Amino acid sequence: MAIKVLLVDDQKIFRFLASEWITEKFGNNFCFIEASNYSQAVEKFITEQPQLVITDIQMPGENGIELTSFIKNKKHDIPVIIFSSSNNPEYRGTAVRLNAFFSDKGSEEEFIAAFKKCLDIIC
Repeated sequence: MAIKVLLVDDQKIFRFLASEWITEKFGNNFCFIEASNYSQAVEKFITEQPQLVITDIQMPGENGIELTSFIKNKKHDIPVIIFSSSNNPEYRGTAVRLNAFFSDKGSEEEFIAAFKKCLDIIC
């Protein structure tokens, strides 16, 4: 059965990039569910019940930190990767406090390492 991955970013190119990196490194055993903002992500999180979430921090309206808090309050053990183009140490610290992983959008290596840790949790 395919692993459901919720990809949340207001920029379609980054949702595409994340799915490509995952498919290239880990194969086709994934079902990607896409959302471009907090509201869509919450709706799809509830209806689709993904096993893993990857979210941008900066989006219109509520941000990825708020989304991660919502998700962790609903299902604390779900792995979340906060994916950002800002390598702000405060964001990394917030990710740790929320029991989430952080990855710089510009670092495929860091993203793949975080994704592998997520797979280790769910598999």
